[in-house]
Amino acid sequence: QTRFPELGNWRRTMAIGSSEHRSEHLADLTPAFSSTFQPTQTASPSRVRGSSQRRIAAVAAVLLASCALILTAFSVGRGFEPAGSGPASPAYLAIAAAYNKYAMQSLTETEQTSYCLDGEGYAKPPGGSLSVSRVNGVAKNSAYYYLSVMGEVGHHIRVHLEGSDGYHKNWDGYGSIWTDQIHSEEARTAGIVDYLQVQDLQTGETAYFRFPCGEGAIDQSPHAKKTEDMPEAQCFDNSGEGYRKAPGGSMSVSKVNGIGKLSNCYYLNIMGEVGHKLTAILEGEDGYHRHWTGYGSVYSACVHDNSGKGDREASRDFLQVQDEMTGEIAYFEWPCRGAEKHRSGTGHERQFPPECPQQHAGVGHVRDVCFGDGHDCALCIEDEGYCKPTGGSISVSKINGIGGLKGYYFLNVMGEPGHPLKVIMESPEDGYHRSWHQYGAVWTDKVHVPGYMGRHPEAVDHVQVQDQITGEIAFFKFPCGPAPPPPRPTIVVEPLPAP
Repeated sequence: QTRFPELGNWRRTMAIGSSEHRSEHLADLTPAFSSTFQPTQTASPSRVRGSSQRRIAAVAAVLLASCALILTAFSVGRGFEPAGSGPASPAYLAIAAAYNKYAMQSLTETEQTSYCLDGEGYAKPPGGSLSVSRVNGVAKNSAYYYLSVMGEVGHHIRVHLEGSDGYHKNWDGYGSIWTDQIHSEEARTAGIVDYLQVQDLQTGETAYFRFPCGEGAIDQSPHAKKTEDMPEAQCFDNSGEGYRKAPGGSMSVSKVNGIGKLSNCYYLNIMGEVGHKLTAILEGEDGYHRHWTGYGSVYSACVHDNSGKGDREASRDFLQVQDEMTGEIAYFEWPCRGAEKHRSGTGHERQFPPECPQQHAGVGHVRDVCFGDGHDCALCIEDEGYCKPTGGSISVSKINGIGGLKGYYFLNVMGEPGHPLKVIMESPEDGYHRSWHQYGAVWTDKVHVPGYMGRHPEAVDHVQVQDQITGEIAFFKFPCGPAPPPPRPTIVVEPLPAP
């Protein structure tokens, strides 16, 4: 105050409540401030710096005191009031949306976007790219289940599994994930639920699943509960090989047994729609497990034989094949569950297609050319000759051996040039079985005639030929069965005229 007497007068003026006095003192103070804050020409540099520092400190003290007074007034009163009730800013809306998305990612029993399976099956949210296939273990692995998680090719996928009992597992992979053993719900505690979260870390897509189904979850179980745990399946007999395809389906399996040094292996060739992604999972009753993925077709390489003659004990193998574009699922097994040979997976006897009505071409008693539909029934040849379904591309010529080869006959199968042909021959009477695979044409070489080399003398050989590019199938049998009795004449009775 000794240095700046005018500043003391200004402070006293601020304490006065009258606006007139405040304006008068401010007017008187203006020339004083202008003269005070301008250093004289005769002042030394050190004196000027000291004066500037004291002035800055004084102004800062005034500002801090003002802020303290304002904060004290708000804390004593009602506090800060909202700025207004206008529309929310874009930043606030973005934060709120992010919070809501995070909150919806918590898994609960009533999660509306969860998909569920009661037991085995395949689940995929509509329009999404993430899917889950579940397979239950059998025999020694009945306390476990396995998951195959599929996503976009090459995308980083993260999977979290959390049980209602605290059980927890997680996996990371690219494009697909095989989880290996997961302890089943029944093996841990009765009544628990497993929740699964799958996320594509490249696109951010997230899908939720739970096992078993519950309130709010969308059931995607492909099969209703049956008396048997295993679904219906196409099957092969003990150590059998050949070709199986479910009626009306697009997926097929060819099974070939190894020979020589590879006799402890069998090989599978799985076919589906061209370009469609296929997933195949094989599970043995002894815990043996294999799985494959491919596009259009899958070749298994060596699968250890399950007949007991190799390293594995005798057991049954189950195969699930799924088209991940259409969702179609097909099941196969070997050996068949039926007690007798030539049974399907349901235990029912497998039926060969019926014989077509006999239609032959030739001169006199020569009936060496047969024709007919050949797709839903079997064309037959009594001795030797040529058969071709009407409108089809597949034909069969049968030739009997002579001289030292009279115990054999030979087949020449023709199809479209370059198309892979699969030929399977089987006799239900004695179990005789042969199969061949070539391109465009197949020469079977020696086929044992019924009654020779231990074959049943009344055996009938059934042949199925398939073009594995077009899917065309034709059936044949040798020899023909007994001719059906001629149709009874129809007697038309004219009504008597009215009297």
